[in-house]
Amino acid sequence: MTDPLFFRRLRRAAVERGVTGASGAPPAVEGRPDDFRLAPSRLIEGEALQEYSVGPAEPCPEPIAFVDGTQRYEVVGYVGTMPLVAARIAAAVRLRTAGRFRTVERADRRLLVGAAEALDTFGPCPGGVEAIELPHDEPLHPLKALEHAHRAIDSCRTALERQLGAQFRRGYDAWLVVDGVLSDSEVWADDPKAVGVSKSHATLPFEGESLLRYLTIEAGHRSSIFEPSTWRFLPAHSWGLRLWDYRDKDLFHGLVRIEMAANHCSGAVADRVSRWLMAERVPLSRPDPRWDRLLYGVATVERHLRARG
Repeated sequence: MTDPLFFRRLRRAAVERGVTGASGAPPAVEGRPDDFRLAPSRLIEGEALQEYSVGPAEPCPEPIAFVDGTQRYEVVGYVGTMPLVAARIAAAVRLRTAGRFRTVERADRRLLVGAAEALDTFGPCPGGVEAIELPHDEPLHPLKALEHAHRAIDSCRTALERQLGAQFRRGYDAWLVVDGVLSDSEVWADDPKAVGVSKSHATLPFEGESLLRYLTIEAGHRSSIFEPSTWRFLPAHSWGLRLWDYRDKDLFHGLVRIEMAANHCSGAVADRVSRWLMAERVPLSRPDPRWDRLLYGVATVERHLRARG
């Protein structure tokens, strides 16, 4: 079932069951829900934050895989002021060997997200659709309820990516590039061949002069290795890497934050992995607005998923 048909089906079912119909999602809740903050980190490499040239870009000479997920959601109705949100999430792992990609893991889920009362009013979900209940301890602004739904959908997609990453690791010893962080997942927190690439800078690892130095790293350079203060399962080692020149654009242009398991990272490893990631800049991921931070291997996963949506 295609995504448009899935959303039309649930929207029609909602109206037939007496739910106030709706379509789309208000712009006020679009985008990834982030909390912006400074979370100073502990330096691992050197006594002050520095930047290092990683050398010329070079493709990873070994098999390397990329895991990522996609999500799409729409409001299909309201029970009173409580929204019902339909979502389709999908994830995949694509393995590149000798320059050729193939999909080795793939899964998707269809969800109906809402407060318990709204889900009860809607009644049984159609086949293949899972009900996801949101906490509803007190009256909520409808847009706040939509934000909660968005976060729940985001969490479900992340869990699906981790599930497929774990399945992949049971059958393959290849390098695995994760679109996101490693240290908040027990699946990847101690994986010696997992590399997290975070495009988000909602949490910044330094403040003051160190933050300025971090945000003005030159293209083809990385920062000193540091330990983020935000890890959950095991400490990670991390560094900033500038993929493209930021001048005349933005301080965040082309900047990604890399994570690896702390026990498996050194300056030499960071340089080598950074050279591999620099090679993933091309072909460009345009017209995606994140092209300056979206690695080619990750982009192929997203295109694969959308082509089958």
